[in-house]
Amino acid sequence: AASALTRIEMEYFARIRPEEFLAPYWASAENSEEAIHAHAPNLIHYIKRFNIVAGWVATEVVMARDLRTRVALIKRFVVIAEKLLAMHNYNTLMAVLSGLNMPVVARLSRTWSRVSAKYRGPLAQLHRLMDPAGNSQTYRKKIRRIEPPLIPFIGLLVADLMFIHAANAGAESEAGL
Repeated sequence: AASALTRIEMEYFARIRPEEFLAPYWASAENSEEAIHAHAPNLIHYIKRFNIVAGWVATEVVMARDLRTRVALIKRFVVIAEKLLAMHNYNTLMAVLSGLNMPVVARLSRTWSRVSAKYRGPLAQLHRLMDPAGNSQTYRKKIRRIEPPLIPFIGLLVADLMFIHAANAGAESEAGL
């Protein structure tokens, strides 16, 4: 499953053209959704795919027919997440974690109480890796040490580009440009 998810993820990621990352088109509140989609269709599709994967994970867990199946699915998603980490697929890893963190899944206290430490421990480590605290410091350190190829977490990349754009826009207006 992790290999198939990574192949699909890489196909979508490879479709994003460099110019789609140019912040003025999608960072501005003035641009309509249609204009943003016209300028960055592959990036928008890629972001939507992230949300679809997260939703799929949550749906699989909550739609399970019984407690045992829900526990087995959570364990399966933890194993998949570990494999995604080993494959350096951080975007799908974050989507899986996001799905498991959705309130509809997170509040399944009876289900989570049956997930053994063998799975909760690695899951906690994955959460620490992808934790946004300190500007995602742990994740940033990790990816700096990795030899490509890797699939970065697109949410953080887009947030960084938006921050850079906002900072530069502020500097331009101060300089009268």
